[in-house]
Amino acid sequence: MIKTMGFSKAKDGVSLAAFKVYYEGVHAPMAVAMLPMIHRYVRNYVQVEGARMPEGANASEFGWACITEMWFATAADYDAFHEALSRPEIRDPLVGDEDEFVMPNSVWKVVVDEVASAL
Repeated sequence: MIKTMGFSKAKDGVSLAAFKVYYEGVHAPMAVAMLPMIHRYVRNYVQVEGARMPEGANASEFGWACITEMWFATAADYDAFHEALSRPEIRDPLVGDEDEFVMPNSVWKVVVDEVASAL
C-alpha cells in the first residue's frame, strides 16, 4: 500500500468553510470519478479554533486548509495515477477546478511511510 499526503491552502477570499463545501461538493467527486485507481481518499479540514500552537504563534500562520490522504493498493495503481495526471483530458479539468478554491502554487504532495502504534 502506498500512501500520499497533500497539504492545500485556501485561495485568497475563500473561507475555510467555503473551501470545504467546494472540495466536498465539486472537487472530490470529480477526482473520484476521474481517478478510479485511488484505493482510499480522505480530506482532513484544519480547525484552527482550539489548536495547540507554539507560544506566541498566531493560528493564521499555520496556513493549511486541508490535509488530504490518498492510498493506492499497488505501485501499479500509483504509477497509473501519475500517468493519468499527465494526460491533458484528466489534468486540465482537475487543475482548473483547483483554481476555483486552492491558492495557486500552494499544494505540497508527499509519499509517507505510515507507522501505527500498538495500543
